[in-house]
Amino acid sequence: MSTEIRRSGHARLADQVRTGTGVACALVGSRAMGKTTALQHLADAAGDMQVLRLSGSPDETSQPFALLRQLPGVPDSDDPDEVRRGFWQFLDTRQPALLLVDDAHWADQESARVLAHVARRVRGRRLGVVLAAAAERPLHDELARLPRIELPPVDARSARDLLSDVDAPDHVLAEMSRRCDGNPLAIQEFADTLTPDQLAGRDPLPRQVLLGRRSLEVFSRPWARLPDRTRTWLLVLALGPDSFAVCLRAARSVGLRLDDLAPAEQAGVVHAADVPRWSSPLVRAAVRQSATRAATARVCAALAEAADETDWPVEHARYLAGALTDPDRAAAALAAATVPMAHAGQLLEAREAAVQAAVLTADRAERERYRIMAAELAWLAGYSDHALDLLEQAAPQRSPDARTSASIIRAVIHGFRESWTSGWRLLPTDTDLEPGSAEHALRLLVTVLTAGWENATTGSLQDTVARLRGTVEPRLEPVPGVVGALQRIAAGRSDPNPDQREALRSLAWWAKPSDALHPKAWPPPLLPVFIGEEDRYAQLFATLLRGEAVQAAPSTRALLLLKLATAQLALGHWDHAVANAEQGARLADELGHHALHSELLLTSAWIAAARGNEQACSGCVDAAARHAGRRSAGRQPPTMQWVRGLAALSSGRPAEAFDRLRALHQNDDSLHHTVLRRLSTVDLVEAAVQANRRAEAEVLVADFARWVDAGAARWAHLDLARCRALLDGDDAEQRHRQALDLSAETGRLMSSARAELQFGAWLRRRKRHQEAREHLRMAEEHFQRLGAETWRMRAHAELRATGETHNPRPQDDLTPQEHQIALLAAEGLSNRQIAERLSLSPRTVGYHLYKIFPKLDITSRTQLAALLGHPAR
Repeated sequence: MSTEIRRSGHARLADQVRTGTGVACALVGSRAMGKTTALQHLADAAGDMQVLRLSGSPDETSQPFALLRQLPGVPDSDDPDEVRRGFWQFLDTRQPALLLVDDAHWADQESARVLAHVARRVRGRRLGVVLAAAAERPLHDELARLPRIELPPVDARSARDLLSDVDAPDHVLAEMSRRCDGNPLAIQEFADTLTPDQLAGRDPLPRQVLLGRRSLEVFSRPWARLPDRTRTWLLVLALGPDSFAVCLRAARSVGLRLDDLAPAEQAGVVHAADVPRWSSPLVRAAVRQSATRAATARVCAALAEAADETDWPVEHARYLAGALTDPDRAAAALAAATVPMAHAGQLLEAREAAVQAAVLTADRAERERYRIMAAELAWLAGYSDHALDLLEQAAPQRSPDARTSASIIRAVIHGFRESWTSGWRLLPTDTDLEPGSAEHALRLLVTVLTAGWENATTGSLQDTVARLRGTVEPRLEPVPGVVGALQRIAAGRSDPNPDQREALRSLAWWAKPSDALHPKAWPPPLLPVFIGEEDRYAQLFATLLRGEAVQAAPSTRALLLLKLATAQLALGHWDHAVANAEQGARLADELGHHALHSELLLTSAWIAAARGNEQACSGCVDAAARHAGRRSAGRQPPTMQWVRGLAALSSGRPAEAFDRLRALHQNDDSLHHTVLRRLSTVDLVEAAVQANRRAEAEVLVADFARWVDAGAARWAHLDLARCRALLDGDDAEQRHRQALDLSAETGRLMSSARAELQFGAWLRRRKRHQEAREHLRMAEEHFQRLGAETWRMRAHAELRATGETHNPRPQDDLTPQEHQIALLAAEGLSNRQIAERLSLSPRTVGYHLYKIFPKLDITSRTQLAALLGHPAR
């Protein structure tokens, strides 16, 4: 009903009056909620009918019939019956009449009784009585019995109608409505104070609403005439935390008593309880906005003393800043307040504090620093364009630390939005490095390694890290050995010692409280997998994602979701990994972080490829390719090459897999490429063996062995054992068993499943069926947990070939090679295409199909597709 009042209901109510249905209701809403406007819309909809307007006044509530005497036909008499008769006679016309009463809560008692009497008798008459009353004020008892229409707060849809000339997205309108408590007047005036970028959602909205002239007047009315001491009490509550105990201590320190608050409670402005309750948050805003600077500073000083820093870290810091009148001291206090704000997840409040500090200070170097702090906080909160604008305004010239921070934040923003190639170019990596303090030098070193991970040559990256190492003081390292550990990673080593591993983990989240202001890009998502610590990092990332600071920082959250998904991918927690990657991809897409979005899509694509779900894999890869800013001209991103090769291998096309993965191994110009080449070696070797490319496989294994033997993580030893087992030499059984032992150590479920499958198949081919079944059952169980159906079917076919008779199906009678050929034929491939994929002759494929059809009791490829669940092409 309330929505109808604001929209099409005006005409409907007017029609009820015209047709003689009659209308009587009370329109109730808080201050400036649009009650008067709603009455005007009703009057506009009335057309040619008679419209009578009355308005209550607080100065006339004790004067009998003061409200009704606003009508010219009402007699000037104190006799209620005479006034009632005169009023009815005035209304008794042949023309429909609409009586609109504004501020009916101020109606005098006698007029209220007459209005109630008339309202009870509108049914069957061409008469409408509509009252408008403030929710904060009680109506006369008899008027209170009328049907009520509550005017709700303005939502985003209503705000769009209200601000018809403003082109703002829904989420901005919804946030404006929330900040203004859904009040139409406040929303309109708030919109007038905003910049086009704020209205478009590119810049954040102010954290506190600035009331316009009219709304400030409206929301100051409830307390404007209260005693001075009461108004000071209200300022304490308006500025204070949500704790009456703290506010009471502050009020006493400025000489106020509890009795001084009573007039405000009697007036309904505020209710003092454990958590003070205001009649409207806009009344609270009006109290804050109307206070003088001196009064605000005095109350903030009292609140800073009353609010314990341990219990109220954010509020305490803010009050200290507000208590200072010296601009430079206030600026420094505001800058200090940003740290607890950021830790508490109040990033936009912290950004405003940093911006305000930059405005207050007269020190140019400090102004640069404060503006860059504001840019970092804006970035963390998800406002990339605004962060870049703030960096342009900062234009740091005086402070090396400010220049370093500006370079880092620009690199991170462009790294997420475009590519790390863009980010790398923005970093000061030349010979004239001037990183400033040792702390900023360490930040620069970590960012250089992060940005250069995917695109800088290994040699140039090592040189830059070596040059920066001399600028970092060991005593400022969060954990001793950090820089040495970074140098080891830059050299492409996967075997840092225990102390170095601990040092690297310390960088995953900066150790100092002030570090909450800075973007966190380290570590590159694949680093935990490369050094074999995905389990520890997964726990760390999951813990960080639950923190207030990260929950409020969408840019950081999207990146952490990628890192967590990558770690879960390696562990085999694929359902969780896909869920996190999809959540991160949605967030990155909303933020415009296209390069990060591409990485998250490729994470999902890798899992789909490993599962053999080529349709899902292709969808993710195609979407990622549209944002693939990381590739050089004519080249696919290396991760995409691995995904496509793995998809071919999982789907039984080893020749195609070999060609795709071999292209990945032919280039090794970045640390990222080196890591991918090492991680995918076992896939390439398996594809080479299945495609009868043994000579190439032996060369690959020899190269991999040299790298592993020089020092590598345990996963690399597992992959090497699997590679050597695949070559099927004299020591094949020993290598298979070694791989199984190592798989138990690494905890990587997919590697374990494939090791079990390889060994089981090896045993089955040697007629050691009883031994083979144990490993093949384990492989099938692992693949089932992973959702890797093509691999599970492969394990099941091997298991059936050993004579296993559990849950027989027609296709279980096929040999592993027959099963593979049947799957490809079911997909619609011709004999020649199948032969090319499996490195067989078309004649051999035809022979196998000749044997497959009778085993499955079918006579056509169409029946084969239906049986195996593949629609024929």
